[in-house]
Amino acid sequence: MTADSSSPRAAPAAVAAPLLADVDVVVADARSPPAPKTSSDSTATSSLIPPLPEERRINIAFDHIDYRISVGNGKKAVEKHILKDVSLNFRAGKLTVILGASGAGKTSLLNVVAGETKIGKINGNVYLNGQPSSGAEIKKVSGFVHQDDVVLGTMTVLEAITMSAKLRLPHTLSPEDKDQKVQDIIHMLNLEKTQQSVIGTATEKGISGGERKRVCMAMELVTNPPCVFLDEPTSGLDSYTAFAVVQLLRDLAASGRTVIATLHQPSSEIFHLIDDLVIMAQGEVMYYGDAEHSIDYFAREGYPTPQFSNPADHFFMSILNTSEASVQKDARFSAQERIPALLDVWKKSPEHSALLKEIQFPSRTDGITDQSLKYKSRFVDQFPVLFSRAARNAFRNKLIIKAKLGQNIFLGVLMGLIYLNVPGRNFAAQIQDRTGVLFFLAVNQLMGSSMGVLSVFAAEKQVFQREFGAGFYSLPAYFFSKVAVELPFQIIMPWIMISIMYWMIGLQNDVSKYFIATGLTVLMAQCGTAIGMLAACAFNELSVALAIVPVILLPLMLFSGLFVNSDNIPVFLDWIKYISPVKYGFVGMTKNEFTGLQICPKDTDTPALQRAGCKPGEDTITSLGFDNQGSIFLNYMVLLALWVALLIMSYMALWRIVRSAKRVDFAPPSADQLAKAKAAKEAGNELAGVAVEK
Repeated sequence: MTADSSSPRAAPAAVAAPLLADVDVVVADARSPPAPKTSSDSTATSSLIPPLPEERRINIAFDHIDYRISVGNGKKAVEKHILKDVSLNFRAGKLTVILGASGAGKTSLLNVVAGETKIGKINGNVYLNGQPSSGAEIKKVSGFVHQDDVVLGTMTVLEAITMSAKLRLPHTLSPEDKDQKVQDIIHMLNLEKTQQSVIGTATEKGISGGERKRVCMAMELVTNPPCVFLDEPTSGLDSYTAFAVVQLLRDLAASGRTVIATLHQPSSEIFHLIDDLVIMAQGEVMYYGDAEHSIDYFAREGYPTPQFSNPADHFFMSILNTSEASVQKDARFSAQERIPALLDVWKKSPEHSALLKEIQFPSRTDGITDQSLKYKSRFVDQFPVLFSRAARNAFRNKLIIKAKLGQNIFLGVLMGLIYLNVPGRNFAAQIQDRTGVLFFLAVNQLMGSSMGVLSVFAAEKQVFQREFGAGFYSLPAYFFSKVAVELPFQIIMPWIMISIMYWMIGLQNDVSKYFIATGLTVLMAQCGTAIGMLAACAFNELSVALAIVPVILLPLMLFSGLFVNSDNIPVFLDWIKYISPVKYGFVGMTKNEFTGLQICPKDTDTPALQRAGCKPGEDTITSLGFDNQGSIFLNYMVLLALWVALLIMSYMALWRIVRSAKRVDFAPPSADQLAKAKAAKEAGNELAGVAVEK
């Protein structure tokens, strides 16, 4: 390939800047010799990206990586070999790209090295700057940008990056310094024009796909990690935007960072931006080394790249493709033999021998200093940031707020009209309608609040899992911020509804009783919210949670005391009423309303009822079996205790999610391996082992 000034390989990173200006690209002759690499290829940086200090640069090497998972359950479980004897060396200052067909193991390799693997068993040796390490240690000094851009869409670009900075940068750093780092990242990734734009949701249009990808990158880069892992960063992007993203990765690598990305099928222009190339097939390495050299390597093995074609397309179509149509006339192997044969060729190649020697005798043996990125902020720092974000998210979901407000106003007016002026009705209707509307208040708040919170909380759960896994915040900070934000909504909305219907219905004209009824209604809403949070945390699928919640709520309603008298419940089912929030809310509101109430017959009642005169409301309390169900205050306290208990259960369910997502790490080293690693460091440049030196 001739070195043309407009070629992306020849253009220095300092002047390429495709995010800032159009890029003029010339298609290269893949069979021509590559342009000679100068020092600027690996050390020059974009004017927007400051160089990483030499002492913070990290080389990641690993050898004989073996990764297996178990597929199926019980006796039918089958062990699947995902990665087989993989040895590689990811170098600082280089953009390393992993290519491979679907199922080749490229994403598994990225997850294993980045410490993102959640299942299976990993064996092998991993080193950071020549010293033994682990996936957990790599995770501390790296950022991981996932293929799917999981970010809260109601935030603006600036808010998302600022949140990451406030949560992940040391609490000793001043707010001004954090803001400056945010602006530096925004400038680096050319997001100035969109920093006040909303990211966007499924129902609200936001920034473009390329900008969204850069926002996710910015949230990781704000901590200035020396290593960056990216899974399919160009997925779903148009060709120009994809090129711009990879050019940015090239500039990041040129600044001294270790950048590793998986790509599915890069264009010719993108291919020539790659420094080091890894080609995976059947869980093994088929090639590792300089991207341009891969053309000569496969030509040497009988698979020359056609002139004026994309080398990546050639690798996929003629080498990684197992169909007979992909066999070239002068190929050494048949379609079925090709991949196993080329995997074997790699293991016997001089390039592979040089790689193993490089891993065994690294250029650096100084290891790394503690650069942990996990929870650098404290709970007192995290809580206000998360509370502010959750509050903004809630208020910006205007459709949900309008729906909740409209629902409570509508139901308040509807129930007020249905039960309008209950005291003016006949004797039986006064009792029946009062108990009916009080039961509705209890059930509606429990059911409505649980279903409303369930759908919202379940939608945010994926964001929580992604951010918590990346070390943004602690579990208590997230959980209590969510509870604190939901609390005002579950106070105001029930209050609006009961305030409308209370006086229309004609419940007791006593301000103290109005506030007691309002308080019980609010507590019912809080219990419903906690049940919704519990269901969202306990079940992975929203559809399952939506199906289960009514099944849970139905028995709680049946044993509330309205459908079945509390004194007539079978002994073996009697315990259910003690855990029913509906029961305590209904009993409390019934006692509040009927205590001190005189129910008098009307002209429409029978003569016998008119002669009997007014009856005290306490008779209704007795007929419902509520005499021995505790005082109003006791029912208040039990509802409060149930709310707290449900919150604790929700927290434990969320904690279970976190525990189930625990990462799998490399097997620990032997004492002999640790001794060799120590000797290597003392000698200056000797052998290394497989785990963190303790």
